[in-house]
Amino acid sequence: MKAGKKFIPVIITIAVIVSMSVSSIFAKPNHDEREELGYGQGYWLPMYFYYAEGADYDGPAQNFNTATMIGNPDLKTEHSRLCGEIALAYILGISPEEALRGYSTLGEGNIFDNQGTIFNDMQDYAALFDYQAEFIYDLSTEADLHAFLLNSSEDTGILLPIRIHTSDGRLTFRSDQSQYQTGHWVVFRHLFEKDGQTWINVYNPYYNIYEEYSLTFLHSSWDFEVMVINPEGN
Repeated sequence: MKAGKKFIPVIITIAVIVSMSVSSIFAKPNHDEREELGYGQGYWLPMYFYYAEGADYDGPAQNFNTATMIGNPDLKTEHSRLCGEIALAYILGISPEEALRGYSTLGEGNIFDNQGTIFNDMQDYAALFDYQAEFIYDLSTEADLHAFLLNSSEDTGILLPIRIHTSDGRLTFRSDQSQYQTGHWVVFRHLFEKDGQTWINVYNPYYNIYEEYSLTFLHSSWDFEVMVINPEGN
């Protein structure tokens, strides 16, 4: 009996190790950490600045009462697909209101139609602030993406078109055909190694957060293009 009792903890320990190993193998290779920036942090102002006082709002952080926010009554009171605009503002290091005020002077594109941000919009927006936007199309494999990000200049802003699930703004598989899957822009911040894998840290404007994903998972969400943002003349 005494020998049996001594053996029980060993069996339990082995079972726990096996269970942990199996769970790590079959776990969905999704995000590992997400850092909530929230309103009032970084280059964002407190929530009341973006929405009227007392407004009942719990939607994505990328949605704004644009007319009130930048003092232009000709704009709609809410814009809900501003991921590209906010991601570009993040790269430029300017506030959302400064960026949107500039974008609105063009009188066209997402800032008015809520249809999402296309490349031509981004080119025009970047040019307003003396930057240029370039699309890179000749990448497809995970190795291509890894090499490109690894060799990119720290001064270069990189936007990645990916797929997210609109319930939480997190990356989802490119093959996800649900009605809640949509195209989205995130900003590349840096690569790092963890548990024998390459991971990527991104700025996700959907909820104004930093997120970490394995590069393998991000590749499964990525739309095979990269938008590079540099100051004009560089």
